[in-house]
Amino acid sequence: AAGAPPAPRNAHTATSLPVSGFGDGLSLLVFGGSSDDGPMNDAHVLLSPASVDRARWVGVAVPQGPRPPPREMHAACCATSKPRNLPARGGPGAGSVVVSGGRLATDQVARDVWILQIELQLGGDAVCQATGLWRRLENLPAPRCGHTAAFAAAHAGPRDLASKGGQGPCQGPPQSQMESQMVVFGGIDGAAMCPSLAVLDWGSGEWSAEALALQAAGGGGGSGTGVTGVTSRFGHAALELPGPRPEAVDGQVGRQVGGGGYGLKRGGVLVFGGVSLEADLNDCFVIAPPR
Repeated sequence: AAGAPPAPRNAHTATSLPVSGFGDGLSLLVFGGSSDDGPMNDAHVLLSPASVDRARWVGVAVPQGPRPPPREMHAACCATSKPRNLPARGGPGAGSVVVSGGRLATDQVARDVWILQIELQLGGDAVCQATGLWRRLENLPAPRCGHTAAFAAAHAGPRDLASKGGQGPCQGPPQSQMESQMVVFGGIDGAAMCPSLAVLDWGSGEWSAEALALQAAGGGGGSGTGVTGVTSRFGHAALELPGPRPEAVDGQVGRQVGGGGYGLKRGGVLVFGGVSLEADLNDCFVIAPPR
């Protein structure tokens, strides 16, 4: 890829953002992480149009306003809409990424939540500049690092969201089909595992701590709507499942994960693997948001 790539790092996040307004392709936002010099708080966009040989790294400049402290082991996810109180950024390439928690340079585990709005200035076929604006959101209910965050798309328009103008890597569906809940799962708080969910209502901006509503995935694991015995973990992976929530299929929930046969009524978050206090994990299940 052309352009200056991010400095070497680990324990960062890389968030995929759908592109519009710059050919057909994807962009990738890299934020934070750590190196031998400690945690970082820089952001970089890899813009990859349909022609891969035109991929280009662009650093995200933040000319004004606050920004999150440097961190590692945080979580990040793409938001296809924004809270109403954020200023409009309607230029080409505008998109948003939500960053939560992580471990700071002081070794403190954070509970802050930030949203980064990105705007790309395009010149012909090239990206000339990327600028960002950070805004602080409501804190997590408790500190977390090594966790995941993903939107559970309920496809019901939250009442307090304003549609983002312009074209951008995160230009999402119309207001009636935006995400409504950001689901934070797992992680550690610096002393112990975090066994509960934290769910952010994207319309009201309020957090709640939810009991696990889980569905087994990848080969059975019970019938009905709940599966017990899920192990607390960190360092796992999570992916948004667009569409409705999982239901039992022939008595086994999520049995057809690989074949797409969920019978969904609402969105969910698919979780795989991670580390418990005892061992590495390879289980797979779906977190279904409250009805």
